[in-house]
Amino acid sequence: MNRQQLKFFHRLAIHLFILTAVLSVSMALVNAVFLRSERIDAARETLMASSAIKKNLLLRWVEDQHQHTRFLASNQDLREAYRAYRENHSTRNRILLQRVIDRVAAYHPQSEELLVLDNPGGKVAAGSRFLGKDDYYTEFLTRTLQGAEADLLPVSPSPFSTKPVITSYVTIRDQSRILGVLVNRLSLSWVDGALLDVTGLGKTGRSYLVDGVNTLIADTFEEEEAYPRGVRSEGIDYAVSGKSGWGEYLDYRGVPVVGVYEWIDEYDIALISEIETAEVLAPVRQVNWIILGIGSVLFLLFSVIAYGFARHLMDPVASLSSAAAEMEAGNFSVRVPEPKGSELKPLSSAFNTMAERIQNLYQKLSQSEQHFRSLVEHTFDVITVHDTEGTILYISPSVRKMLGYRREDLEGKNIWELIDTLTVGGRTFSERGNLNPSDLNGRDFELLVYDKNNEPHIIEAKGAVIEQENEQRLLVNGRDVSEQRRAAEEHELGRRFDSLAHVAGKVAHDFNNIIAGVVGNLNMAQLSVPAGHEANEYIRESLTASLKARELTSTLLDYAHGRPFSREHVALPPIINKILQDEEKRIHDSSLEVKKDFGRTGMEIEGDRHRLHLMFLEILTNALDSMERDGRLEIKGEFRRLYQETEEDLDTGTYAAILIRDSGKGIPAEKLPRIFDPFYTTSEGSAGMGLSLAYAVAREHGGTLRVSSVIGEGTEVKIYLPVGIETGTSPPTGKKVMIVDDDPQLRSLLGKMLEKIGLSAEYVESGEAAVELYERKGDKTAYSALVIDMVIDAGSGGAEALRILREKGITAPALLMTGYSSDPVVDNYGSYGFVNVLLKPFTLAELRKTFEGMEIL
Repeated sequence: MNRQQLKFFHRLAIHLFILTAVLSVSMALVNAVFLRSERIDAARETLMASSAIKKNLLLRWVEDQHQHTRFLASNQDLREAYRAYRENHSTRNRILLQRVIDRVAAYHPQSEELLVLDNPGGKVAAGSRFLGKDDYYTEFLTRTLQGAEADLLPVSPSPFSTKPVITSYVTIRDQSRILGVLVNRLSLSWVDGALLDVTGLGKTGRSYLVDGVNTLIADTFEEEEAYPRGVRSEGIDYAVSGKSGWGEYLDYRGVPVVGVYEWIDEYDIALISEIETAEVLAPVRQVNWIILGIGSVLFLLFSVIAYGFARHLMDPVASLSSAAAEMEAGNFSVRVPEPKGSELKPLSSAFNTMAERIQNLYQKLSQSEQHFRSLVEHTFDVITVHDTEGTILYISPSVRKMLGYRREDLEGKNIWELIDTLTVGGRTFSERGNLNPSDLNGRDFELLVYDKNNEPHIIEAKGAVIEQENEQRLLVNGRDVSEQRRAAEEHELGRRFDSLAHVAGKVAHDFNNIIAGVVGNLNMAQLSVPAGHEANEYIRESLTASLKARELTSTLLDYAHGRPFSREHVALPPIINKILQDEEKRIHDSSLEVKKDFGRTGMEIEGDRHRLHLMFLEILTNALDSMERDGRLEIKGEFRRLYQETEEDLDTGTYAAILIRDSGKGIPAEKLPRIFDPFYTTSEGSAGMGLSLAYAVAREHGGTLRVSSVIGEGTEVKIYLPVGIETGTSPPTGKKVMIVDDDPQLRSLLGKMLEKIGLSAEYVESGEAAVELYERKGDKTAYSALVIDMVIDAGSGGAEALRILREKGITAPALLMTGYSSDPVVDNYGSYGFVNVLLKPFTLAELRKTFEGMEIL
């Protein structure tokens, strides 16, 4: 097919489409006009017939009920009971009359309310549901006195239930004398059966009643509230105004309907019958779809013929176009078929060759990019790329991890929002100023940044200007050296401490000798001076000053490690509580809030009780001194397992971690590096030995002490003290312990720990296995103790395992081992038969102490 033929084919296809579309739409419009009118007329006839039937049923039902009211008024039992009540208004006669009314009402469920009214006065003599308003019903007696012996009142709300009712009343006579009036309120809900009958009205047809104040008066529709008021539509408004007719309009729900409406004047009520317009016109739409479908089929038929005619030429062009679009979208693996005997074959072949070369290049580029990205994403170095204005374009995961931010929190921000200071070539910048990226090209510089938790980080970096997308970018590559700087500072501080401690110890020793001589001579002088002599007062003051000097040398000896180090088991919470108790008056007078949390542990370590008391005394005193009224002191303790990679730069092991945080004035950032220097202080009247001494005690115990502070917010002190180092093995006691646990690694570790404290162990996986082991040994006293894990997956749980053993007569004391501190079994272990509980993880010292408490060791 040449180009002219191809253009002709395109024009022909367009003309065919327009022709079929015009024919289809025209036929659909003709059908919609004529068939629609026919369907509307048919719906109107159906609705009018249904409405007439329902009206007749309603009128007949009301008349039947009115006749029944007449019959009830002539009931002999009712008349006799009422006559007796008229003659004597006694309580007994009233009760008898009420019983007759109740019995009559029970056989007449259509009655909403059944009343007997006295003549004269219209008071209620008895009723099935009267409200107790004696003068409410006088209107009926008035009407009867005007000569109406029986009548029907239009629809009105029931005084009892507020539901719409039609009222029927009949006089009760004794020959020609009117004794009273029988009032029967008829519930219109009894006509719902007739209204709900939608025979001939389709799926959406419905009939309902509306009173003169636009209230839907029958429970005909489940989806609506009972008796909705103020329902409005064109049909309802016409009917309520006294008109009858039909039309198309929106019903009170806003749905298009075809409706017939009629006003029933006798009862002030409108009868509405409607069918949704969508259902009426459904056949019209179906015919229109058929017409449009035929038109579509015709167009498709012509299109298929045209497609077959041009296929041999258009297929290769379409394939090339589609393949080019996919390559543009990034799919370089696409290939096109090479049609045989077609003038487009060379073009297809050339395209495939080009696509293959591009794919090979793209794969190599992707591999190179993936390798580079893997290196960058997993490096510990700090890598960022930003533009000349400082906007961050890329930031490595190591930086995000260091600062505690997500990628979306950082990318797009300006680098100067993170930098506190930048030092390059001896100059320090706290904001960009005149600093350009080119100033950092190939140069070393240092950054100070703060992470999300306001912790400082020092980064040694190097800058390089690179070209990206024809624009200059600054690549920054560096490393966080905060820990190395901190370790170096602590090493230098420790060296200074050791040197100064040696001098302080020597000075304290010599000074103590001098003070000893002074105190001794003063005592001797005191003995030589007669009582009452003026010199006695000077001697006493000199002794007091000498004793104060002795306290200073005591502090110097503590600082210089001049006292022997006493290692014992020390519980930290009692030390802290004793210090706070001594400061109770100050805390109370300043309205300070103290909050302590040591968890469920005793926070016990091995150390020197005297030195630890001095350390906490200095730290807590500083915290209390820094706060004014209404301050807050928070103390929190926990055990932490530290590993080599820990940020605290401590040896691997278990530590007691104590956090002391106050809401005081805080320490200026420039003074923080010197707070551990001896004799340096930020408080007036202080000797400056407090934090120096505290730091020395922490280091002497193999731990450390860290301080962070923010002006106006307070100071936070972190103390890490090792729990203790267990050395040696206790001599074997010959006692055996049975371990009931399904975790082989934990069993093995616990066995080794028991050997360290002089006990041997045997292992089983469940309570059932423990019983079998006892039976094989034939000795119920073979084991001195039982260690049972609370959660045992291989068999019964810990409590159940102990119950099984106790049933077999095994009385060895049982220790519950668990990692669940809030389980009911843990809280009430004694009631389950255990003598103690050991929480995981635990140290060797805690294990030994537990067995000592069980009197096994």
